[in-house]
Amino acid sequence: MSYFEISPRRALIDELLSIQLRELTPESSVLVRLQFQDDLGQQWVSHAEFICDQEGVVDLSKSRPTAGRYTQVEPMGLFWSAQAVMEESSKAMPPFLYDTTQSLKPLSVTLQAEVQSQIVASTNVERLFLADGVECIDINDDGLVAKLFIPPGKELNPAALVISGSNGGFGWSSQVAALLASHGCAAIAVAYFDRRGQFGLPNELMEIPLEYFRQAINRLKVEHRVTLDNLAVIGVSRGGELALLLGATYPEIKRVVAIAPSAVVWESFRLRPDKPRSSWSYQGQPLPFVPFRIEQGMNQAIDISKLRQWREAALSDEAAVEKATIPVEKIAGSILLISGTKDSIWPATEMCDRVIERLKQHHHPYQSTHLRLEGAGHGIGIPYLPVSTFDQVDMATNARANQQAWQTVLQFLGLRGESV
Repeated sequence: MSYFEISPRRALIDELLSIQLRELTPESSVLVRLQFQDDLGQQWVSHAEFICDQEGVVDLSKSRPTAGRYTQVEPMGLFWSAQAVMEESSKAMPPFLYDTTQSLKPLSVTLQAEVQSQIVASTNVERLFLADGVECIDINDDGLVAKLFIPPGKELNPAALVISGSNGGFGWSSQVAALLASHGCAAIAVAYFDRRGQFGLPNELMEIPLEYFRQAINRLKVEHRVTLDNLAVIGVSRGGELALLLGATYPEIKRVVAIAPSAVVWESFRLRPDKPRSSWSYQGQPLPFVPFRIEQGMNQAIDISKLRQWREAALSDEAAVEKATIPVEKIAGSILLISGTKDSIWPATEMCDRVIERLKQHHHPYQSTHLRLEGAGHGIGIPYLPVSTFDQVDMATNARANQQAWQTVLQFLGLRGESV
């Protein structure tokens, strides 16, 4: 009887699995399907066809698909190539799993093998955002909305602030913070605005005070299982812009990870068209920003294909750029920048290069690294989760970029990571 041999069957989302299908007819064709459900009850599916070897085995770490969602040997290809099942008539953008799965409950993933349309093997694996024993503390005190994740045990843990981008709310930040805690780093996911107005937060990314994030640092200071000796901040997209700002503002921050970031402060995203406003403020004053005018409000459709073009045009305003450039030389620690060369939201690679050049000009005494991911887009995320992106990029390229980026982040933070 045919069967799946999978190890481990219960593992963190970012952990590589060994997947083999055994006891099939030698050199026969088999279709393997993957399926799971997100928090909204939406189905995510993928599939690939293989030819068994002479022993009647399909080994996903060695077997190249003959058809399906991916074309090369990819041990976790069935996982990252999964897509949400949507109505054929739907014109909506495919969802991001960090938007549709925020409960952090384990994903129960079903794998099935079919031969001539008959199911010959089926099994389930469990994918975890949270390792056993990780504590999650919901925080809603004095206006601070956050989720604090503490690794198991009584020893002191390094700490990190984790900040999502312009999707708002938790989403990306809570998934990343949960995984960091599972790898031994206490992490606080900080929600600072939410488009739907949840948690009592602003529904616009507009003049958010940097002091708000000081509250998160203060919250970590009173946690007896946390040490702030090497406090990190990690942000993606607008959160990457913010991570650089916070590092330049608060000397307690000793490590900055900015993924697909900006080198300048940008105009805010607003629900109602009015005069341009800054995204951030400090000491009661809006920070200088580069104007980025969009005729439509954020509650209307925006032509995403033109976002990078509009950003690049805005960056030609040298006077505005000079005033709005983030003073990264003030960061009192090491910096890791990560960008995809096919980012269609803004020129992240070029802006990361600007950051590195400014650091050199000011003789910044700490380590600074720019991980340039060739062919990757703006949506650099957690490895082995479905690749969702705004960009016209090759999914396999972006999936491999996610793996490389994540392992680099873990190593930069001094956590367990595979060689990259």
